[in-house]
Amino acid sequence: MSMIAEVLQREGIEEKEAIRLAACIENERRERIKKGLADARDNGRLRKKVDKNRVIQGLKQGVPVDEVAREQKVSAATLRRRLKEWGICKGWVEQNS
Repeated sequence: MSMIAEVLQREGIEEKEAIRLAACIENERRERIKKGLADARDNGRLRKKVDKNRVIQGLKQGVPVDEVAREQKVSAATLRRRLKEWGICKGWVEQNS
């Protein structure tokens, strides 16, 4: 007799009832996963916060993008994407220093 069968017998649970319960639990798990995936699709990924004023200040002082990114706890690629979104390029920083 398997260990599961022993537990079911000891607890007085019929095998069919255990199977129905397991199926119910699995259905609930699948529904939670579906909801989570739908929420992620609708809301997208959470964006990391970047302080625009501190970034601009650092770049105007001549701090390299990599160092500014490290200070903001984001990758250099993320910081460059934000700069692009904000319409800020290397030339803009140099002209406004």
